Amino acid sequence: MTSKRHEAPERVEYSDLELAINSLVTEFHEAADDGPTMNLTQFQTMISSQLPGFAETVEQEEGLGRVLEQMGVQSGQNISFENFWTLINKQAVELFGATHKEKNGALQDDGQTEGAQKQQKKSLNLRMKYGGPERKIN
Repeated sequence: MTSKRHEAPERVEYSDLELAINSLVTEFHEAADDGPTMNLTQFQTMISSQLPGFAETVEQEEGLGRVLEQMGVQSGQNISFENFWTLINKQAVELFGATHKEKNGALQDDGQTEGAQKQQKKSLNLRMKYGGPERKIN
């Protein structure tokens, strides 16, 4: 009697970028209770736990309204993954801009007022926990 040997499937190694995208999708699904959209309470809870550096912005109704508008969410509408992705895209582009300028010397004056520059820096003080140390933009 010959026994068949089953070989374990080859383990797939995912890149940091693939893992980051998977994390975004997974966190959205968890926050939305596996639904296609999430309500404002679910959104605020997710932001508080997953983007604490950004949470201040959505804690107050005025800030939440601006963020929802930037995400393309209409009044009374739930938040889709596409809306959420718009927020992630905006945050990533701002972070890239700030870190790019930082790597090329001190933050350069790009025509923004001092108040706008301070607000941009404040909004970019995100804790980046994807494979690296916490990062604060000065």
